[in-house]
Amino acid sequence: MKKISPLKRFFIIIFLLMFYPLFIAIISILLRYSFFILIIITLIILFLIIRAIYKRKQKIKLFNLLNKNNSSTDEMIQIYSSISDELLIELTIKEELKKINFNNNRYLKSVMKKKVIVTIIFSLINFLFLASIFFHFPSYKYILEIINIIIYIIFMKKFNNISAIKKEIEARPTENMSYIISSMVTGNTVHYNGSIINIFIIAISCILPIFIFFNPHILYEKVDGGYYVRFYTAGITNYETVTIPETYKNEKVIGIRGNVFKDMIFLKEVNLPDTIEIIRGSAFKNCQSLVQIELPPLIKEIKGNTFEGCSSLERIEIPEGVTRIGGHAFYGCSSLSEVIIPKTLEEIGSSAFRKCNSLYNITIPRKTQVNQRSFKESPTQISYFNDNTWDNTNVNNSSVGEYTLYLNRKLRINSEINLMLTKFDDTTHDEKIFVGMSGTIKIITKNNTYYFDFQTSTPQIYKYNFEGYTLEIKSGMNDHIKVRLS
Repeated sequence: MKKISPLKRFFIIIFLLMFYPLFIAIISILLRYSFFILIIITLIILFLIIRAIYKRKQKIKLFNLLNKNNSSTDEMIQIYSSISDELLIELTIKEELKKINFNNNRYLKSVMKKKVIVTIIFSLINFLFLASIFFHFPSYKYILEIINIIIYIIFMKKFNNISAIKKEIEARPTENMSYIISSMVTGNTVHYNGSIINIFIIAISCILPIFIFFNPHILYEKVDGGYYVRFYTAGITNYETVTIPETYKNEKVIGIRGNVFKDMIFLKEVNLPDTIEIIRGSAFKNCQSLVQIELPPLIKEIKGNTFEGCSSLERIEIPEGVTRIGGHAFYGCSSLSEVIIPKTLEEIGSSAFRKCNSLYNITIPRKTQVNQRSFKESPTQISYFNDNTWDNTNVNNSSVGEYTLYLNRKLRINSEINLMLTKFDDTTHDEKIFVGMSGTIKIITKNNTYYFDFQTSTPQIYKYNFEGYTLEIKSGMNDHIKVRLS
């Protein structure tokens, strides 16, 4: 088996490290369409194997023939007739090259030139692709790089000494083959290994984007009244925290364009200046690690898809003055358990809080128009406030007054009551078993703070009365319990 040189081995390791998002994308695509892709890949592999076996058998036959001095004329005719003209010419060229001691470490200048040109084109595309990673393109677009690599491999295999000589022979059919090969090789070859040059060019295309985007960059767009943030490139030094300055070129930063932080899967915290007046749609879409963000006080609307797919976001406070929450604004925010709504809110769009699995309660103005799909597939109970008068309506028609408390997460019931599970111990780890739970629930009201130390073993303490309310433990498991407030 041919050994891989240390230089090539080093390059392969660097290549794998650089292209880890590409491999993640491939894995995600395979998982999504695994059955169909598996069939396609299997068929391609079978085709390549059969083709390789067929070609290998042809070559073995011909080599055996060439090395067999006592072959009969009939055997010669039979073997030659079974081999394609293309393969026959290829093997003849190899024999001629052996005669003049032309080894594999030498390249025709024309071949070397083509290989370098192809490598430069590939490297330019590769540079653009790697740069796009810092612009946090969605992972499925990485399939373009796969196509780029496949095309590069095809062309690099296509441009070789044998192919170049074969092409010249076909262009000069009346001349002697040995003479053509000798004339092409003499004074028209390079004696250095061209693969080192190609590896160097590709390595530059991989290293240069890292050097350029080593630190985060903010790209601005000039508008009336100041600047918008147009693009944000995630740097290697800091890809978890984003801080936008108040000014740029002595003018205010007043807006954020759509998709600016989209698909930044490692982003955890965003700090925005109070000068921001507008945040366009999908600005933080699919920021799966985003936990904390404080919205600027001057914005008037949460645009559609702004926080869609932010599965780690636990709490959001909508500032006073916001009149509308657009469609899909918080779609799929599965960890979102607390949303503070302003009294100025007038409309909640379609699927705005859809699939918010932890949002059990939300309080909105009575005047707010709620789309019938705003809380679809969410266990959310809506409370309306109007002059200190409360009216509870459950969106999904679940039992009124039942809530799920998660460990160390505050749940706002209404303006008067907040609940928090501060301690919890579950010995059974089975939600169907009531006995074996213990812990503490912190109850915060306008007038006082209470601590309910419950335990469901014998003797059972699972009810607590305060200020005319009764809090009852219903079930629990691991890090959460279900309670009923009546």
